[in-house]
Amino acid sequence: MGVEIPPSHGANPSDAYATSGLHGLIGGSAAMREVYSQIKYLAASRANIFITGESGTGKQACAEAIHRASPRSAAPFVTVSCNAMPPELIERRIFGDPSESAPSGPPCALRAADRGTLFLDEVSVLPLPLQGRLLRFLQSGMAGRTLVDVRLICSSSQPMLAELASGKFREDLYYRLAVVPLELPPLRERGGDIEALAQSFLRRFAREQGKKFDPLGPEHLAALEAYSWPGNLQELQNVIRRAVLLFDGPELPLRALPAIPPAPQGQTPQTAETAAEQPAATEASHEALFKALAGLTLDQIERLAIEGAIRAAHGSLPGAARILGVSPSTLYRKRERWNDAQRSA
Repeated sequence: MGVEIPPSHGANPSDAYATSGLHGLIGGSAAMREVYSQIKYLAASRANIFITGESGTGKQACAEAIHRASPRSAAPFVTVSCNAMPPELIERRIFGDPSESAPSGPPCALRAADRGTLFLDEVSVLPLPLQGRLLRFLQSGMAGRTLVDVRLICSSSQPMLAELASGKFREDLYYRLAVVPLELPPLRERGGDIEALAQSFLRRFAREQGKKFDPLGPEHLAALEAYSWPGNLQELQNVIRRAVLLFDGPELPLRALPAIPPAPQGQTPQTAETAAEQPAATEASHEALFKALAGLTLDQIERLAIEGAIRAAHGSLPGAARILGVSPSTLYRKRERWNDAQRSA
């Protein structure tokens, strides 16, 4: 899913937290360092995990990184892509054929992942009856007549609060799966990671094709970093793969990469006059803001700011944390403190 992950068998736990990334995840941006910190914490726990993020951000690779960093790393990591087959086949793949006895036939995904991790990719597409069956498994731990020990990691590229509000996804199931939610940042928010990813993909695909390419130069990197990457890591990977297939090297032509997009239409360049007007406008807006907040305590103002950021991030705490420039764990702690105060009131 847009990252390099070698086979997990025989992985050395001492290599888990390399400075360049984590278990094959590439990038040292602040956004990814926060993800690595959460993975390190989550891997040591037994909690089920729900990974969200735009399509192509590498949710499956993140799930495998959690598995490889966990005490379950020697056991199987099994993936079921819920959006890749019709519901009846998904049910059979996850829970097995009801006509077969538990010990016979090919194991269902739950039995195949026993003592390991089952990753349900795009779990939000499951129909409600299947969601109910998954909830019953979480309550009983039974796959047919077999008791299994499986950690579930699920993912969705859909905004889950909207899925819950529309009734398309069960709240009771979501909160059992999302003991601690983990959101992956889009590529456009990952700072200088594009260079590290692109160079890594170039080396990887050149090696696969038996070709030699020079490292990407400043012009290549400028073109890559100017592009918005709506398809995220998956799109970047596909661009580099296509370039390696179409050209022989050793130098990669600039035309092999996305063109630098033009400046947005209607954008007015700043002039000396408009720049001079900004301090006065800012001072007036600050005065109006102070009057609006008069009478509130600092704690109340902080809560207003946090709740406003969460709304702006469509319910995503990691997204709100990026808006406010704080760690998601800071927001989790504050919300927990507010909930505790409300329960004791």
